[in-house]
Amino acid sequence: MGWFRRRRSHPAPQDEAARPPAGPVRLPDGGPHRRRLGDRELPPVAVPSQTASIIKRNVAPYLLGSGRMVQIRARYEDLNHRTGAPVHLGVGGRAAILLCLSPEQRADLRGLDEHLTTEGAVLYVQAHRLDRYGMLRLVLALAPGLVFRTPLTLAHGDVQEFLIAAHARESVELHVSHQNRQRLPAFVCTAGGLRGRVERALDAIGDLDHPAGPHEQAGPLGKLAALYPGVLDGVEDGSAVPLRVGHRGEDTVLVTAT
Repeated sequence: MGWFRRRRSHPAPQDEAARPPAGPVRLPDGGPHRRRLGDRELPPVAVPSQTASIIKRNVAPYLLGSGRMVQIRARYEDLNHRTGAPVHLGVGGRAAILLCLSPEQRADLRGLDEHLTTEGAVLYVQAHRLDRYGMLRLVLALAPGLVFRTPLTLAHGDVQEFLIAAHARESVELHVSHQNRQRLPAFVCTAGGLRGRVERALDAIGDLDHPAGPHEQAGPLGKLAALYPGVLDGVEDGSAVPLRVGHRGEDTVLVTAT
């Protein structure tokens, strides 16, 4: 556990920085305009976010153009459609990582909540220039033996919403469940330094194209796999952001459509 414990010396910001504001948070609607992260204009969204999907499923089209405000509640657990790989979302203006573990990855969730409460976790944020394309690579280390890497593209609405929320609040929620139907409480983690880390990553790839669909992503993903075959290969200590559990989070999210 040496590589994991070394990061306990990082100072954690006050818990209040991670607390979500009261009431719903209005999000960009995923339309043709470009979202902004600080002073930066992000690339166009080619793949709509889960937020856009929630609104589309739950609100009649005529309401979207009527000027009426509609609030929609969703459960985070219903937004995870993958097993064994982290899902990064910014639904409700809250940066959240959803992860469903398989029995092969961990027999059950016993003891994991105590570990996260005392040790925290680590999120590595790295950017890669792959010919004409830019890709992000996020590596989540929950505990020794529980390390997951996820290549992400800025062409996806979920990725943009995750980064915008994480940049704004410097906090990340962890929603961890298991295939045997166990679930941990949602954890809100302070993430001191995450804002600067996101900005540096986007600086590195902001002038490149961003692959959208599976066909366009195949080349960049293949290059990443060849360069870094192991889950921690190429991970730099300078890209580490410690996640410190601040308080228990909410399992539901409220989004607002107009």
